[in-house]
Amino acid sequence: MTQHPPKPRLALTIGVTGHRFHRPPPAGQDGPGEQRRFDVAAVGEALATAFAAAAAGLAAIDDEAKTSFSAVPPIVTLISSLAEGADRLAARAALAAGFALDVVLPCPTAIYLQTFADEASRDEFADLGTRARATLVLPLAGDDALPQVERLPASYEAAGLTMLGQSDLLVAVWDGEPAGGRGGTAAIVEEAARRGAPIVVVDPKDGATRLLWADAPTDPATARRALDIAAQPIEPALGQLIARLVTPPEAEEERAGLRQYFACRVGADANRRASRVFDGHDLEAPRAQWPRVSAAVGGSATNRAAAKLYAQALLAAEDVAQRNAGAYRRLFLVSSAATVLASAFVAGAARFRELHVAAAAVELLIVALVGALVFLAERRRWRLQWFEAREVAERLRIVAPEWLLGAWPSHLKSAQAAWPGWCARAIARELPLFSGEIGALVGEIRAILAALVDEQFAYHEANAERLERRDHIYEGIGVGLLAASLLNNSVYLGVRLFNAPGLDSYESWGLAAAIFLPAAATAAYGVRLFGDFEDLARRSRRTAERLRALKARASGALDLPGLRGVAEAATQAMLSDLDAWRVAVESRRLSAS
Repeated sequence: MTQHPPKPRLALTIGVTGHRFHRPPPAGQDGPGEQRRFDVAAVGEALATAFAAAAAGLAAIDDEAKTSFSAVPPIVTLISSLAEGADRLAARAALAAGFALDVVLPCPTAIYLQTFADEASRDEFADLGTRARATLVLPLAGDDALPQVERLPASYEAAGLTMLGQSDLLVAVWDGEPAGGRGGTAAIVEEAARRGAPIVVVDPKDGATRLLWADAPTDPATARRALDIAAQPIEPALGQLIARLVTPPEAEEERAGLRQYFACRVGADANRRASRVFDGHDLEAPRAQWPRVSAAVGGSATNRAAAKLYAQALLAAEDVAQRNAGAYRRLFLVSSAATVLASAFVAGAARFRELHVAAAAVELLIVALVGALVFLAERRRWRLQWFEAREVAERLRIVAPEWLLGAWPSHLKSAQAAWPGWCARAIARELPLFSGEIGALVGEIRAILAALVDEQFAYHEANAERLERRDHIYEGIGVGLLAASLLNNSVYLGVRLFNAPGLDSYESWGLAAAIFLPAAATAAYGVRLFGDFEDLARRSRRTAERLRALKARASGALDLPGLRGVAEAATQAMLSDLDAWRVAVESRRLSAS
């Protein structure tokens, strides 16, 4: 493992949808003269130009932003279903431009091949398929009792939505006409518009190209249809768009936090694991030693590389979070102990006058120590780095089940205001599409998803119990010290009221106790407050309850949409407390007081 958290690779993912070369005329228009025109040469040239512009936009990212990425050369990936027509034209143009090609098939290959026009088309499909980096095969959608021909439109739609979910921008070879059926080009384009995805439209008649992009900072309205978005030339807008999609948040505070995160040192303990059920280390061991990890992950070189990259990033984020959490907690333990020690010396000075000078010196040293620790904690941002690295880890943790299902986590949208979300998205974008046939692996993936949910449920249950115990311990110490302080004052008042013998002797001891006991109680409550044990425990309990409800669902008989639904629900449950924690972190600013 590297000595610092791994920087993501500069990457961009482009999805493609488009018409076939030969299509029947629009409804109500018959005759061969009315057949829709598709200028293959013009469209091919337009696609090549658009891809070159995309690559140039990625290469033009400013040097300051590039410091947030690894030294590995940038990569552009095209995601295509390799359907006849525009999909294959785009795939060839992308490969010629040096892009990676990831393929998502709407149904098992044997069924998909039956939908092609002839043997030449099937050969072309096979040729492009061998050049793909990864191939995700979706199960045939719909009820098994229905005829295959009735199930294919839903499968095309599923493939189109899968492609769209994975893409930073969509290239659509589209004539602007309404959808002719479910899962068609127009349907995917309209869905992209509703999601706010940028769309490069290439006209099949002549290759004319335009960009449909409702710029979020200047146009907050959500478009309901693609044609509602004002078209603009792809240059220079495409380069500006790509920079916004892939670079870190512009706020200097966010970029400074990101730089500090990448500068953190991480441990090199080879025995640590990213997860008990999904870990890059497992893939180097014999298959019998990791039975709960998908065979498809181990069977594909692309999947193995993705798993290792993912595990490395997750382990690094976990390590940085744990180190900063430990440093922050030790700060308050040391500060609180020093406060108690100082109060003990001051109390001793109240009893023994000869300790006045020593008490003053100790108090001076302790105040200086606490001030120095607070300055160090603020400079190194221990509390913020704890939260921020934990956010990276939690956002990455739930990438694994979604990746296995060919889904993109909803929390990793392109617009990320804070650097932890950007970092997690950049790492996830670097991963290739999961390569495998989901229909054949659905049972195994279901078991992995159930195991991941169970793992997180067990963690949050145990974490809540641990934090509650710690909270009760510090609360008990504080209450005990306050009770002792009340008793001390009550005894003192009683002795004073009744003028009991030994008043002078007890008065000095009582004064010492009156100084020490409240200070020690305050220190105990301070550790409890800034340790945030009660709130953290409550959030873990709440998350555990949501995951408990998902455990049964994840173990049931689910199809692909059902599994994706459970994965998304698990994602929401596991991230539910991040926003609340962020508010708590930002509202409790550390100070020497």
